[in-house]
Amino acid sequence: MITDQWLRAPGPRLTLNRGQQVVAAILVLLLVTLVVVSIQSSADQRAYTHHTARTEPVSNNTFFTVRDSLTYIEKAEQYLLGVVPRRDVQLARALLAQRLRVIAANGVSAADAASPEYRWALNALDSVIAEAPAGILPADQRTKWAGTILPRAEVLSEATHALVAGNPNGLHRFDRSAEEGLLRGRVVQLAMLIAALVLAAALVWWIAANVVRQYRDTRRAFDDERDTLRKTEDRLDRVSALERGQARILERIATADPVSSVLRQIVQLAAEVSGATAVRIAMGPRSVVYPIGSDVSEAPAWTGTVTDTADTAGTLEVYGDPESFDDLAHTTLVRCRDLVTLALERDASARRLSYQASHDALTGLANRSLLLSRLSQSLMLARHRGTPLAVLFCDLDRFKMVNDSIGHAGGDELLIEAARRLSTTVRETDTVARLGGDEFVVLCPELPDRAQAITLAERIRTTLSAPYTIDGKEAFVDASIGITFADESTVSGAELMREADVAMYRAKLTDGSHINVFDSHLEAEVAQRLDLDTALRHAVGRNQLRLSAQPIVTLDTGVITGFEVLLQWHRPGMPVLYPGAFIPLAEDNGMIVEIGRWVLRETIETLARWRADGLALDLTMSVNVSPRQVREPGFAEEVLQLLDKAGLPPESLIIELTEHALVDLRVAHPVLARLRDAGVSVSLDDFGTGYSSLTQLRTLPVDQIKLDRSFAAALDHGDAKQRAVVQSVVSLASALALDLVVEGIETVAERDTLLDLGARKGQGFLYHQPVLCDLARALLETGGVCAVPAEGSYSALAASAVPSPSLSVNVRSQLPSPSVST
Repeated sequence: MITDQWLRAPGPRLTLNRGQQVVAAILVLLLVTLVVVSIQSSADQRAYTHHTARTEPVSNNTFFTVRDSLTYIEKAEQYLLGVVPRRDVQLARALLAQRLRVIAANGVSAADAASPEYRWALNALDSVIAEAPAGILPADQRTKWAGTILPRAEVLSEATHALVAGNPNGLHRFDRSAEEGLLRGRVVQLAMLIAALVLAAALVWWIAANVVRQYRDTRRAFDDERDTLRKTEDRLDRVSALERGQARILERIATADPVSSVLRQIVQLAAEVSGATAVRIAMGPRSVVYPIGSDVSEAPAWTGTVTDTADTAGTLEVYGDPESFDDLAHTTLVRCRDLVTLALERDASARRLSYQASHDALTGLANRSLLLSRLSQSLMLARHRGTPLAVLFCDLDRFKMVNDSIGHAGGDELLIEAARRLSTTVRETDTVARLGGDEFVVLCPELPDRAQAITLAERIRTTLSAPYTIDGKEAFVDASIGITFADESTVSGAELMREADVAMYRAKLTDGSHINVFDSHLEAEVAQRLDLDTALRHAVGRNQLRLSAQPIVTLDTGVITGFEVLLQWHRPGMPVLYPGAFIPLAEDNGMIVEIGRWVLRETIETLARWRADGLALDLTMSVNVSPRQVREPGFAEEVLQLLDKAGLPPESLIIELTEHALVDLRVAHPVLARLRDAGVSVSLDDFGTGYSSLTQLRTLPVDQIKLDRSFAAALDHGDAKQRAVVQSVVSLASALALDLVVEGIETVAERDTLLDLGARKGQGFLYHQPVLCDLARALLETGGVCAVPAEGSYSALAASAVPSPSLSVNVRSQLPSPSVST
């Protein structure tokens, strides 16, 4: 450390005389002028370069567009020859799409620079390639597809070559006058630079002479300070040792060295710099002394208090002669005390971060990283010992709906409670992890047998399905659990996780028990479902959905009072799919909202066209609506806008929801109330299969109930109890002023019994099966009456698709249920 006397000592001063100042001023002026000229020259050069390079990228962009387009055409032709699979054609198309998104220097992308003919030809070829079979084109289909693909490929080829003809690539011509101006600027800069260098050299030589003279004068002053410098050398060495030691210790702290090693270095630094005879750090049972074996039984000469993040008090104790400690010694000891605090805080922080990195922040359970680590270890032990190992993948059913109802804070509280229940249900040796959202995994090593894993899954499902009390309200969720077991063919923990996930996914699709054990057939089933999921996402855009309608009639006359709209999926080359086959999938992937919106729009437009032609003036159209669709913001306003745009009265539309949906949609009741206030009716579909509570029926916002088909079918057996149940439903509907529609009427005996019991409206194969909207229109044009056939047969239209009444059971399994739509 430098003394005050040294700081006050005069030093050499470099001063310029008047002549040197003039030369320096001229040199500065020359340099400023040179900078200004250089800036102007650089600006001219950039402008010239920008001008000459503007058109260069555009030509390159067109060249690569042409190249990638021809590659796409070539792959399409190779596909027709059976040389490459369709995937190679799609890969070439993806490369071309990437090229078309490239933006040239003029700000125009390659796609925008292309001609409309080129874009039309490209879209035409894309559409036919999308419909072509996947993989290698079979030989027996090549002639068929060649007639479709080759003409479009030739049109695209012509449009591609037209791009080349419309964008000739010529040589850029330089502006000679601009070049000459740039050259003159460079000459001026060079001359000014040479002049500046000459002046600078002269000035440096002049100043150097002055420096030599001043050096001789100041050397004598430095000699006078030599003694002072020698006196400070010892102090500087100690300061240097302190700084180096502190830096070394800070580095060890930053790199997470063991805290015991860091503490040993701190006491060593404190002893060496301060000159103490011994230094000790005492932290509860932890004690570090330097030098090792020193006597620390007497009172310390200096003590500093240390506190770590756990509020555990400790001390830094220094032994020796207190009078020998100068100010640097005290500074050293304070710094060492602070280093101890920092090391302890860093150690606690590292432990805390390690915990956070391996545990879920919300529930405190193990996270994916820790789970996979333990799974890998358990898998190795299972192979070594030959004991079973199971992985249970748990997913909370209906959690998203509950979360939307009670809010995200309530959803987090539910997840925390579910995690607590899981942790108390499994064994101590099991690991419970949360992967995110409502997905949990239980790792069960060393099971006695596989049956115990299934028993544990049943216990977990029962525990998780018990009611949750959130903010004083009850919430209900269920659990789907997939189970997989490790065997000699198991490759890794990630494979087990994937198998358990597949089993859980299949369990969610299983009615009744939602527990499924993985087997190899599940993978193919899930892959098929994923293919169906992909196709469903394009069904609306590709116009593959069709509406059908089943008449709702007065039972005694067969006069049509309305239609229930149903949905069919017509995929090219595939059997027609009915709602039961794809609506649950649409619910899972979120497509149900888009599909439901399409069904509502098509239904309203169809009814508007019928009314414009003088048909269906007093008829209603019933549309099944998904609970998820009702929860969408603005649902009620969207429905009313569609009705207003089509010029239909709201009374012509009936929204159908199941009992489960209406009970779960209590938060959406204001939406339904908005529709009912406007005139839209709400129907309770599949009545009798859900909660069937009189209190709920009294409070639910409905105008109509539709009795489930199972009640009408049971009337054929003459069951007195079943007859009494139907009679009570008819009386209940009358007492509550609710419109009653009976579903699934298939025989004259069922019809007659229902009339005797007081029912007046219904639908079923006895009157008519669901038909496409064009046939439904034809039915209205011929009088709007469904004639009831003789006992034991269906109506004429139904008979065309359903040959005999003996096939009614099979018909139910093949045709859509009137209660299942969107």
